[in-house]
Amino acid sequence: MKTAKLEWEEDAVYSLKLRDDLYTVVQMRKNYLMQFFDLFQSGDEWSGVDLNESRTLYFGFVAITGLKKMFSQRLAPEQAQPSTLPSKEKCSVQTWRWRRITPPK
Repeated sequence: MKTAKLEWEEDAVYSLKLRDDLYTVVQMRKNYLMQFFDLFQSGDEWSGVDLNESRTLYFGFVAITGLKKMFSQRLAPEQAQPSTLPSKEKCSVQTWRWRRITPPK
């Protein structure tokens, strides 16, 4: 399922398709800051997820245009309860060197 239109909305929760068989959940925060969680699964079916109980991997500034094709679906509060963790007002800018990582099976 692909999202038809993607607009930034604070506290909106989406699933991201990382590859054919791997999905995760992200939450939009203020000013194009996104919260990434330590949640991964092989299917795009989410139910009863409470992001307040999920570990945050990191917060990062993003551009929707670069990620739009990865967004799979917007999740309703019944599927994923948004996190109430205060978002970072300032984030340090870091340079990332990307490399392909093969997750354990």
